[in-house]
Amino acid sequence: MCHSPVAPGGAWRNYCGGGMLRSMRRREGGCRYWGISRLVTIMCQSPRPDVSPASTESHHEMQPVPVFILGLHRSGTTLLYQLLGATGCFNVLTARHVAFFDDLARPHADPHAFERRVDKRFAALGQTDRCVDAVPVGPETPEEYGFLLERLTGSRTFSASAAGALQQICETVSCDAGQQRAMLLKNPWDFGRVSVIRAALPEARFVFIHRNPFHVLSSTLRMTLFAAEKPNAYLAMLSDSYRALTQSEFPWRVAQKLALYAPGLLADWMIRDVARRAYGFLRGLRRGDCDSFPQIRYEALCEDANGVISVTLDKLGFSPTDQNFSGRIGASRSSVHPLIAERRWRIVELFGAYASSFGYDLKRMADELPGESPQCE
Repeated sequence: MCHSPVAPGGAWRNYCGGGMLRSMRRREGGCRYWGISRLVTIMCQSPRPDVSPASTESHHEMQPVPVFILGLHRSGTTLLYQLLGATGCFNVLTARHVAFFDDLARPHADPHAFERRVDKRFAALGQTDRCVDAVPVGPETPEEYGFLLERLTGSRTFSASAAGALQQICETVSCDAGQQRAMLLKNPWDFGRVSVIRAALPEARFVFIHRNPFHVLSSTLRMTLFAAEKPNAYLAMLSDSYRALTQSEFPWRVAQKLALYAPGLLADWMIRDVARRAYGFLRGLRRGDCDSFPQIRYEALCEDANGVISVTLDKLGFSPTDQNFSGRIGASRSSVHPLIAERRWRIVELFGAYASSFGYDLKRMADELPGESPQCE
């Protein structure tokens, strides 16, 4: 049962609203403002948090019924996706589907030649993992449907008008798998848009995962800075917008210089975007959109993967598995980035309601961070 948190007040509106944007534009000039916006939009695209279910146009029936994994970026969605996918209960969207979607949508005269082309493409990346973590890179790496929605609709987020595109994605993956199993999907860009999905897909089911916001923000900032340092071949293969940015001249140079000389501004924008999605999720909690669906803490998943996965499958209506997932959990870096530590009290103000709903005491955590600790009253 979801808690009913207190809605963020003026702090969120001031931080995420036009006041901050205008002040940043005046202080840093149009070029820098645009560069931050472009880079963060690509890495952490945040639309309006949510809309009223009444504003959607129609309901859609998708078969098989999709199961959505939703959480903030760097909150453990990939780990959860890997574990649930390993149960054999679901068809899973992978990097292979994203990179070769158009090819998979039509029959192949020589399937073996196609698979050799897939393997050659991934081998040419020269990456064994995603570089920002230890997740292996390969054709079967679980990935977000947002990359394909962006290609098919122009937006990484789901809307009622994108239901047909999502249906096409699910059908292509199911056909490729050769089995009619439930479709497991994940997309951090849709965290905070549960009402939109449920209004268009009433039968959809969800699994939500949450992590300490300080660690989410630190990991997201590291990922963004790394992606701006030099082109990431794997991400460029998946994301049309990121690839276009890295192949541009002036915009890419702006993004690189921002990451190098103004990472604090990048951190401010990233915090703003993540807060927007967290706020959207809070709205869904208050409406009861998340009732009856599993809510998982990343820390609990790492501590007891077998128990968490078993309970999650049961709540989703699937038979529990006797697989042992403990060996799949690797060590995770959980240090707080210095730029995030500097903004601790702003983060407490913006994320306090969301964090407390899932047992995270941000004020205590902020006091324990290194540096100046006392909050100004």
